[in-house]
Amino acid sequence: MCLNSTCFNVAPESSVRIPSPYTTPQVLRKALPARFHRYQSCPKGCRMYTDDGEPLLYRCSDCGKPRKSSSYVSVASVSDIIAGKLYNPLTRNQLLYSSRRQQVPGVITDIFDGAVYKDMVNKGYFTSRYDVAVGLSVDGFSPFNAGTFQCNLVNMIIYNIDPLERKKKHNLHQLLITHGTTKPKALDSYLSPIIRELDHLSRVGIRVTTADGQLILAKVHVLTFTGDIPAVAQLCNHSGHQSRYGCRLCHVKGVNGPNNHGMYFLGRATMNDPRLLDEYKYGSQFGMKPSAVAHLNTFSGGHFFGMDEMHMIGYGLGKMLMKMFQLSLTSFVLPRII
Repeated sequence: MCLNSTCFNVAPESSVRIPSPYTTPQVLRKALPARFHRYQSCPKGCRMYTDDGEPLLYRCSDCGKPRKSSSYVSVASVSDIIAGKLYNPLTRNQLLYSSRRQQVPGVITDIFDGAVYKDMVNKGYFTSRYDVAVGLSVDGFSPFNAGTFQCNLVNMIIYNIDPLERKKKHNLHQLLITHGTTKPKALDSYLSPIIRELDHLSRVGIRVTTADGQLILAKVHVLTFTGDIPAVAQLCNHSGHQSRYGCRLCHVKGVNGPNNHGMYFLGRATMNDPRLLDEYKYGSQFGMKPSAVAHLNTFSGGHFFGMDEMHMIGYGLGKMLMKMFQLSLTSFVLPRII
């Protein structure tokens, strides 16, 4: 085409076509055959409505917002994820790492060398080489630079996979993402479908007919549920590290500082009276309310809620500890000698 004696070359029509809204989900389902169950949720993000064993709520019991079908959360099926791993010979071979590794007495290089896993083996867990050990983690994030919109991600890691591979993107599985303008007031409501399914997988298991014709019965056991300090407090329904009973592991009682500023816990060489398992399940007067996570078949106590070490490093706790052991005239007020 020529215009004012200037010629423009028109590129031929591109052969690349954008898939339709119908085709895209179909392709994704074939690539990742995992079902997602949809649950309505509070528009502000307070809770998720499972409508299972509880009265039907038409308004959020925390913020009063009316229930809307347009606000929902999709929860991935753990059974489908594990079954997909077992179905394919290549990914199934990945899961045999834990049964093939050799343990060296007195040497800890992986979670399978820890006391919790060994105790579970002694109690009759992990009887099959295809039994799967998993860990869950939860963390909050803001997807946008501005605004109050925030999300919480629940991630699943499969410990059976080699440590050098298990934390790569294709081996991590996001089970759900909450969304809203506030932090979840009832995190247990979001976790309840996952906890019920994992408890069933630990007690009963799944039966998979593989691509090469094998019939496999496998169970899935949760070893840990980790997060940062606020997330762990929500998971175990603890009142928090700044409350009167601020330790989620024992009954140490805090005291207020000068002018009721801050909460301090007087230390000693031995641990205070540790919390019992029933405290996590049913709550107690020592700053603990019932936790849904504690009803998992494999729940082992307060240490089940692991702390995310990367958050601690990121928050600069190492630098803070160094300051505690270094005398600084600008950081401390020295007593006057009279």
